[in-house]
Amino acid sequence: MRQASRSLSALLAGATREFAHVMVIDTPVGFRSMDAASYSPELARLTVVRAPALDLAGEAAAALAKAGAGFILLMGRSRSIGLDHSSRPPTAQGPC
Repeated sequence: MRQASRSLSALLAGATREFAHVMVIDTPVGFRSMDAASYSPELARLTVVRAPALDLAGEAAAALAKAGAGFILLMGRSRSIGLDHSSRPPTAQGPC
């Protein structure tokens, strides 16, 4: 498992213990539930929604935030603003 994936999975699992409900808004290439499972999230507090496109995922996140959602994890790729780290080759340290 890559370091970024581990960090997000740990963050997500912690959020399910801190907040009443946690939302993951995902595009088809992002969230891997098996990575998160290793950190024992509270599954009854977790909802994962797959959006067909990043712009729709952003709209969903904005609507949930306005509605008072406590924790929203928005997953996806966006090369235009430099957030896509998944296609970068491993660093000199190698994969974690």
